[in-house]
Amino acid sequence: MSVHDVLLPVFALSVALATILVAGRLAWCALLAVRARDYRAAILSVVSVAGFLALLLAVLFMWFILAVSHMHKDISDTYKMMALTGIPYFLVSYGLWRLASRLHIRARSTVAQPINAPDAAR
Repeated sequence: MSVHDVLLPVFALSVALATILVAGRLAWCALLAVRARDYRAAILSVVSVAGFLALLLAVLFMWFILAVSHMHKDISDTYKMMALTGIPYFLVSYGLWRLASRLHIRARSTVAQPINAPDAAR
């Protein structure tokens, strides 16, 4: 088994893992934001999940096009496609992970401080 046989499945698994983790964290932030009645953060989380899944579909479409294209393909084409689709995908994944982190902190701080607490003023 060569490195070429291992690299593509590892890339596919890392894309799947990034999708599950980032979309899950953003969905969790949307749930926390709705509980905290921070609808702006909830909408931002939902739009981020939708955009992230649209990017995943674009990456999958590019890989499908490479797989069914009628040209002479070699391993350099595969590595080029991995770079052209993987680098932007993982950069967006990291950015959305950071966004989810900030939204999570914002939702937790909003839940921790009740808005209309009559006993807190006394």
